[in-house]
Amino acid sequence: MLRRSYLAGDFKQDLTLDPIFGYVMSKKENCLHLLQMALPELDIQELVDISPQKPIDLNLFEKTSRLDVYAKDKQERVYDIEMQNLPVDFLTRRAWYYLRQLNIPKPGENYDQVKESYMIFFCMFDPFNEDRAAYRFDFTERRNNNLTIENVGHLLFFNAKGKDRSNITPQMAEFLDYLNGQVSKKPSKYIIQLNDDIEEYTSKPEWGEIMNQIALMRENIQEDIRREAVAKMIKLCRKNFKLTNEEVLPLLIQSYGDDFTKDELQEMIEQTK
Repeated sequence: MLRRSYLAGDFKQDLTLDPIFGYVMSKKENCLHLLQMALPELDIQELVDISPQKPIDLNLFEKTSRLDVYAKDKQERVYDIEMQNLPVDFLTRRAWYYLRQLNIPKPGENYDQVKESYMIFFCMFDPFNEDRAAYRFDFTERRNNNLTIENVGHLLFFNAKGKDRSNITPQMAEFLDYLNGQVSKKPSKYIIQLNDDIEEYTSKPEWGEIMNQIALMRENIQEDIRREAVAKMIKLCRKNFKLTNEEVLPLLIQSYGDDFTKDELQEMIEQTK
């Protein structure tokens, strides 16, 4: 699914774009290597399942969501990898919500069968404003950090803009640079492979269809923006200058006559309260 932020302005055809990220990371070797960089302590050797744009839901009455990339390793640990371009409200709550859904036992399973899950966000901004490249949240007791409970859910946030990279590997640092559009003169084989897979995807007919959809949605968004501007001008003319509808129409034609017909502007005047 294309987020509205991509439609409002120019964007690069790179790994930070949802369809491209989903396609590239649906390849097991790409996803496996990324998880190995993100969680080197787990020694992940093999992925047995991977699904881009995986829908998840709890029941008919709860909010449904779509994961960017869902993966499961040989030890049945599960992972959700999300690309987040712009800050959004309640990001951490959304992260907890996704993590909760990854942890729900399947029908017939006991609670001791719930597998470890990892919710991983790659952010093109600093979600916690500490200029760190990585943040990790696990369960600890508030007064005694050495007192822990069995934790099957983990939240990780990688900040591509973070300058403090002391808590990530050099390989992850190179990947974050790549998200920022920065490639060294001697990139690793992994970065070269990612770049080749992006070129492969953007040369497919389906990418052309996506671009056509983007162009159409952008046109619709731009028209909505112009209509909002017309409505604001109508209200301003009425409130500040005490103009009648008949007096407002020539001003609208002068300002927006290239975008809308006289009849369309007249209809907007009548619809604007």
